[in-house]
Amino acid sequence: SIPYHKPPCRALEKFVSPSALHVKGPVLNHWSIGRRMPTGELAANQETAHVGDCLHQIYCGIEDNDSDSCISHIVNSYGLGSFFTDVKPIRQAWRNLCDWLEENYDCADGDAEHELPFMHINNGQVFTGSIDLVWHTDDGAVLVDFKTCPLGDNHILNDASDHYAGWYAGQLEAYAAALEAAGETVLARLVYYP
Repeated sequence: SIPYHKPPCRALEKFVSPSALHVKGPVLNHWSIGRRMPTGELAANQETAHVGDCLHQIYCGIEDNDSDSCISHIVNSYGLGSFFTDVKPIRQAWRNLCDWLEENYDCADGDAEHELPFMHINNGQVFTGSIDLVWHTDDGAVLVDFKTCPLGDNHILNDASDHYAGWYAGQLEAYAAALEAAGETVLARLVYYP
């Protein structure tokens, strides 16, 4: 006979960042809502994460100021002037998203929230983070997470790729759970690649 050895118990992490949840889920739908932004080259000391951080910063305040000078200032503060050689496509990508959301989920009721911070306790774990965009409608909320991937759809939609959009399922589930615990109805979970 072979003795049974119970595997050691693994404790759950107490504090969890939703962006660290590497859980694969299906991509149920895919829409193209405009052209991808034209971009230049990254400087040697930069990573694609800088691009995402820059876009998050721009989109966080774009409803307050979408002027070329404001967007250019943010782009240059990230040292991405040679990557985003024209700021107009950044603004257009935002407008494309808003138009698409209005067409598919009705107009936001004046309460689109950017970088919404949250803390949610579930089963002894504390989830903290911020949701890039919560688009409120009369029927509920649409979660939108902004991502960047210079490799295009052949990686984003390929479930064998490390860049597959479905790898954000855990992150979006954590966001949805936090909103639902606060009494929101979550209509959709979207990943937007400007």
